[in-house]
Amino acid sequence: MYGTTLRTNPPDLIHCSSPGALIWTATGLAEKYKIPLVQSYHTHIPHYIPQYTGSTFLVKPMWDFIRLWTSKSGAFSVLFQTFFTHLSSVSTLT
Repeated sequence: MYGTTLRTNPPDLIHCSSPGALIWTATGLAEKYKIPLVQSYHTHIPHYIPQYTGSTFLVKPMWDFIRLWTSKSGAFSVLFQTFFTHLSSVSTLT
């Protein structure tokens, strides 16, 4: 389904809100069809992990995923300067 459309009428870019489950699909399609990927970061999941789980065990793996996601994007936007500052310190953002 996606393949025919992306080959015959490719979009200028793919946008995905992250972190979220669709980032895997967006990244795969962008790589396969050579379409630029743009992400926007809306929910600061590493901040919420300890609040909802009572543990910091999953915080580092989440940052590892975020580093992976951001490395696959041509552009990455955040809503607040504090997010950008923190993401810049732990990720590949420039």
